[in-house]
Formats: sequence, structure tokens, C-alpha cells
Amino acid sequence: MCIRDRGKPSPTLAGSTVTLADQFYVLITHFHQDVTNACLMLSTTPARVAHIGDRVGSLEVGKKANVLLLNGEMNTIVRSLIYGKWVEAAPYRMLKPSHL
Repeated sequence: MCIRDRGKPSPTLAGSTVTLADQFYVLITHFHQDVTNACLMLSTTPARVAHIGDRVGSLEVGKKANVLLLNGEMNTIVRSLIYGKWVEAAPYRMLKPSHL
């Protein structure tokens, strides 16, 4: 929730432009989460909170899924499987947050 001037809450939600890939990088590098735990935090938890865990959030038969392949340093997405199809795209280097 956003806070208006004088500390009163507003009816709007706070937002961000950070990607899940960048959040993954922060979890494994700055918060020392293992890869499995970081993946769970960024896939199953949002799906469960949004009440769509029966359709997305894990790799299971019948669910929609996206898979990202990372390089060995875990800082660049090298390939993407989106809804069962490989997508041609330039590698995406994950951002290093300046505040951590």
C-alpha cells in the first residue's frame, strides 16, 4: 500500500519495474538462497497468492509453464521456453541492484 503525505494510506498499491529474473538473481547472490528455494519463491508463491496455482506456478502436466535456462554464473538468461515453445531472443543479463 502506498502512503500519502502526512502518513495516511492511499487506496493504491505500490509497484515496481523489477523483473522476476532480477529478483531471482538477488535471492541467490545477496540473500544466499539455493536455486530450488529461489525458484519456489518466485513461482509457486505468487501463483498461490493469486489463487491460480491450479494453472501455473509449477512444472506439472496440464499447467502453463515458462522455463528459463541460465548460464553457469546464474546471471544471464540464455534461452527461454514460453508455453512450450523455445523463443529466440538475445541473452538477458540480470541486473545487479545498486542498493545491496
